[in-house]
Amino acid sequence: MQPKKYAGIGSRNTPNEILKVMKRLGTHYANNKYLLRSGNCQGADQAFQHGVNIVEPHLIELFLPNKNYNKKKQVKGNRIVYDQKHFKEALVIASQIHLRWSNLSKMGKIFHGRSVQMILGYDLQTPSDFVICWTHEAKEVGGTAIGIILAKEKNIPVLNLANKEHLNECLRTINV
Repeated sequence: MQPKKYAGIGSRNTPNEILKVMKRLGTHYANNKYLLRSGNCQGADQAFQHGVNIVEPHLIELFLPNKNYNKKKQVKGNRIVYDQKHFKEALVIASQIHLRWSNLSKMGKIFHGRSVQMILGYDLQTPSDFVICWTHEAKEVGGTAIGIILAKEKNIPVLNLANKEHLNECLRTINV
């Protein structure tokens, strides 16, 4: 049986108090055998990863733009997803969502493509069960926007911790 999967994503500028919640959520979900999909970026991604790493590092899939991305923050046992078999298709999906795709750098496009894979899975056929994130004012902004928009299009629940109701729901989850 496949474990439940969630994308733990968000801004590099996530407030410290929210990063602490993300770490606790990572630990909670790892204790319950959920698989975290994340991108190893500073801030939100690494907060979720740190919480999971306390329990079960193999319950993390890291979608990286290159093999050495933030290598010092990778933990032995994390599933590193870098084989790009389905990546071209992920880029096509991202290009259909991003309003200014042609203005992005090659690296910017790569970051958005991997966001697609965090939501839909490596093969683009095994979607995350839900998304937990933080964005400024709970808006669809920054690199996280592609993930939020795609999740909503696919009817995947999104909990944005900048939304007080979503934050309280997550706090109840980890305080049960």
